[in-house]
Amino acid sequence: MSVDPLPRASHPVLRGGWLFALAAVGSLGVALPRVCRDLVLMGDSAELTAAAHVWGVPRAPGYPLWTALGHLASLVPVGSPAFRVNLTSAVFHAIAIGFVALSAQRLARSLAGGVAAALSLSLASSFLFGSLYAEIYPLNDALFAALLWQAIRAETRRDLLLLSGTLGVALAHHELALLALPAVGILAARALRKRRAAAGQLVLAALLPFAVSQLLLWLAYRRAPGVSWCDLGSWSGWGELLLRSEWGGLFGWARAATGEPVGERLGAMALVWFASFGPVALVSAAVGVLALLRERRDACLGLSMAIAVPGPLLSAAFSGSVEGEVPHAVFERLTTMALVPIAVACGVGVAAVLRRLPGSLPLPRAAALCLAMVPALPVLLFGRRVDMSRDTIGGAFARDVLRGLPDGSLVLVSGDLYSGAVQYGCAALGQCSRVDVVVPGLLGRPFRRAQHERRHPTIALPEGRMALGRTHELVERELLLRPVFVAPALLSRDPELGRRFAFLPERLLARVYVDEAAAAAALPHFAGVAAGMADGTECEGCALAPERVTRPSQHVAVMISYSLMMENASRRARRAGADSASRALEARFRAIDDAAGPQLVMTPSGYNP
Repeated sequence: MSVDPLPRASHPVLRGGWLFALAAVGSLGVALPRVCRDLVLMGDSAELTAAAHVWGVPRAPGYPLWTALGHLASLVPVGSPAFRVNLTSAVFHAIAIGFVALSAQRLARSLAGGVAAALSLSLASSFLFGSLYAEIYPLNDALFAALLWQAIRAETRRDLLLLSGTLGVALAHHELALLALPAVGILAARALRKRRAAAGQLVLAALLPFAVSQLLLWLAYRRAPGVSWCDLGSWSGWGELLLRSEWGGLFGWARAATGEPVGERLGAMALVWFASFGPVALVSAAVGVLALLRERRDACLGLSMAIAVPGPLLSAAFSGSVEGEVPHAVFERLTTMALVPIAVACGVGVAAVLRRLPGSLPLPRAAALCLAMVPALPVLLFGRRVDMSRDTIGGAFARDVLRGLPDGSLVLVSGDLYSGAVQYGCAALGQCSRVDVVVPGLLGRPFRRAQHERRHPTIALPEGRMALGRTHELVERELLLRPVFVAPALLSRDPELGRRFAFLPERLLARVYVDEAAAAAALPHFAGVAAGMADGTECEGCALAPERVTRPSQHVAVMISYSLMMENASRRARRAGADSASRALEARFRAIDDAAGPQLVMTPSGYNP
């Protein structure tokens, strides 16, 4: 028999299925109108969207369940290809909110507690922001919420087997699921002690969905091997993918040294929590933890571990910077797991407070539900500001990168921003039917080189191991055969490019010329491109108003990329005698700089002003 965490009271409860559906549908009503209608260039979103569109294998660990579900979403004939995949995040977070409502109602024995938990998480700004674009973290949050709910209610053998199976799915999706183990173990400890299921059965229940997930990976690899990060035709390739060898291991993001003290990251986490929930919800969560301490200590300890491990401990271990808008956005999307148990604790706290109120309140049930909404009110204003529905700069960037290039051109790109944009352009928009796109930095590994030789048999790579510093060798060979364009980042990553060749900016790329004389001969063509950039006919993103970019977000880096290219084009246009285009471009890039403000941007050596 289960032990009630709080004394039974007259507060109503709702059947689990109804509460889950109401919470999930309600959260979708908040998120769906705000989902980005176009591509998002934050984190790995563009690469993931491209992989979902063709059902390929993105970077380790491959995200088998996410890519399969994302591919199904991409087949729905609604909006742009990116919008369809973006919708999955809203659905995954709605599922998470449904499980949060169930957990809070069960622990608090109160519908008001479930409502308070669901509302507080639905309007939490960082959680809501994660619902608006394609990423793997919303599915991670949904699986974490499901694990907590199943551990809280675990009593029978069936419950434990279901819990173990969900854990297998979560581990196959992302290694962050390991952070759920302490909380899940504590919450399910009573059922485990009763030995409702043998250890072998639990292990098998976890291994089966994990194996099915790996089968999905193999099917995706067989379907689109050109979009695979690892060679899944060999056991070593499987090992590299599962262990994330290319990215420094399972927890590579926590191993690199950082110059910032731990306090900086803990402070950033506290700010994320405060901005997401507001003071009332956070105080309610603290009250909920204390209420559980008095009545059900295992639930108190389990919920506390669910908050602490993916919250302060993960933040302390994080090796990246949190200073500046772009680094902070990277950090924020990694820490949404902890918001799930905080919302559960908030619901329990609200129920505990309601039990202290006089029982003579008019319409007590309606009053309880109204009071359950109070913790969410302070963040309602912040939640209203979270809206990506009008943010189109990511999609504009993807379309502009390969816009107007001569047929047969070779495009060399580097960095997540450009690589993700061209992956989406090639996979979803069919932009690579006329040009060849190569990412030199990925060609140092044998599998990547074999991929290149299969997809681009006419492009001969330099002998030996390919590296970014040898990009000029590839350019030197190909420039005699066709037009060559490079992403600006390659000029800093291979200094020989700048010493050996001349360049003219062309939208978001730089066109390579044999020498300055050849570049001078191309100035009339460049002047026309510059004029088109200035009036927006040659560059969709050049004409976008900076205020349409959602802030704070990593899309500020996209704004800065446009600013840098327009600044370069303005200077060259002035030298070419195209004064009107030069002045128009200068006005545009200065407007972007004013809107973006001082920023830290990623360079090859890290983040710098």
